[in-house]
Amino acid sequence: MKVKSKMRGRFMLFLALMIAFNPFFQVKAAEADNPVFYESTSTETITSGVLHEHMIRFTKQGWQNINVLRVDVTNPYINFETLTNNDVLVNPKTTATYVEEKDAVAAINASFFNPTLNPGETITIGPVVESGKIKSASYDFNRNKNHMATFSVDVFDNALIDYWKTELTLINQSGKSVPVGRYNMPYYGYNDLTVLDSSWGEFSPGSANSDFVEMVVDNNRVIDIRNYKPAVRIPKNGFVVVTKKAGVHLLNSNFKVGEVIKFEVKTNPDLKKIQTAVTGGGVLVDKGAIPSSFTHDAAGVHPRTAIGVTKDGKNVLMVTVDGRQKGSKGMTLTELAGLMVELGAYNALNLDGGGSTTMMARKEGQTEVTTVNSPSDGTLRRIPTALGITVNAPSAPLDKLYIHMEDANMFVNTGRVLSVTATDRNHNPMDIGNYNALWSVSGVEGVFKDNVFYPSTTGRGTITAKLNNITAEVDILILDAPVKLEFPSDL
Repeated sequence: MKVKSKMRGRFMLFLALMIAFNPFFQVKAAEADNPVFYESTSTETITSGVLHEHMIRFTKQGWQNINVLRVDVTNPYINFETLTNNDVLVNPKTTATYVEEKDAVAAINASFFNPTLNPGETITIGPVVESGKIKSASYDFNRNKNHMATFSVDVFDNALIDYWKTELTLINQSGKSVPVGRYNMPYYGYNDLTVLDSSWGEFSPGSANSDFVEMVVDNNRVIDIRNYKPAVRIPKNGFVVVTKKAGVHLLNSNFKVGEVIKFEVKTNPDLKKIQTAVTGGGVLVDKGAIPSSFTHDAAGVHPRTAIGVTKDGKNVLMVTVDGRQKGSKGMTLTELAGLMVELGAYNALNLDGGGSTTMMARKEGQTEVTTVNSPSDGTLRRIPTALGITVNAPSAPLDKLYIHMEDANMFVNTGRVLSVTATDRNHNPMDIGNYNALWSVSGVEGVFKDNVFYPSTTGRGTITAKLNNITAEVDILILDAPVKLEFPSDL
């Protein structure tokens, strides 16, 4: 690590000298508050319709490690999926766990969240929609002003960013609408009504040691109204209504055991048209412009996660910026907004950041989905929601091969293990385990034994793999055998 640190220190000194004495850099610095002095970019295809871009930048503010997923919303094989704990909504999981459970090819962390009173439990802030079903919401969210916006994808594959407002009501047997305060949100003794269904968990809060009153509804029929009783199992096809004090009178005066009732959730935009939704913070970019102030601020320089939509609505940008580490400083919200505009976002939204910032993606030609950014906590944080990409492209003929090796530089007369993976025309990984690639080399000499290459001459060369008339190449550098190894005295 010390060697890398020294190399980076020398590079930064070189850049500083270039900036000081090179007129080009002086002009660039005058043109922007945070000019980019160095940038390295790589791009690979995750699946048909999804590109992963990795950018490393050195700016006036320091290093930035940026990852971008460009998702073609019009691709018929691509789906956006809200990722939550489908057993107990308030039990968070890592993005990696969500990805594995939903077989996603890529994902980012999503909503802001708060802890509940129970250790280890968290709940999202703002509405969440998974597979066309709303999972949680509250009446007072954005009620008095537009504070935190929501990213959604509707049934027509339109990607939207809006400030949602929600109406929650119980309709009794007489057709009267009774307002509800929260849906699948923690109950902290509110005087209005809270509805909890099986997405919340297996049991209701219970009222044995409090003045809570719970109404149990199964298949739209009230089966029990419980006063000062222990927790009850929440019906799979129903819900429990929890309240206390003034809410008890509201409940008892409108609902009776045996009556048929209905719970309704209405949103603006129309929930019936929404397939996926996660709530973030403030809007970063509104119709191509950066707001003078953000409706939900997260001051300081931090790791960031954001999502944006291009002007034509055809592409969604899922972005992470690492921070709180030497290799990437992080960004302010204004800097993040500027990055989103630069990447092509016409509308963009800030998502939860800090230690939550995570991006996972499948490497080109591989099946494993890995973490492609560097989370600031050093490990993946458990979060209540993530936003994933799933793919349902059909199998197609072999289209591309990929050669994998530990290092393209090797010493003469040593061996290097090679492997080959493949994708079809829809960029689906293909299993070629029963087929042997034909190996060849040019530029240098050597032999292949099974999947190991043994070079016998030095120089630059190219290894080629061939299977069913499809080829892949990788450049190699063969070095003379080492004569002496020396280690720095400070290691």
